[in-house]
Amino acid sequence: MDLNRFFDGERVLVTGAAGSVGQALVDGLLALPVKEVRLLDNNESELFFMQKRLQSTNRTTAYHADIRDQR
Repeated sequence: MDLNRFFDGERVLVTGAAGSVGQALVDGLLALPVKEVRLLDNNESELFFMQKRLQSTNRTTAYHADIRDQR
């Protein structure tokens, strides 16, 4: 599968983006021709630092949220 063609111009949401695996995934996605990577995490401070680090790419948007099922 050609990842460049698969992700070309796409918007991708990464949940758990501020974790170690999430950050590696985001960095890998930004090496591809994606239009935007949306970062979703419940760790506000790490998400903030990550957004600052990636600010120059102009292809990321960060969302602070918790998606746990509250019963």
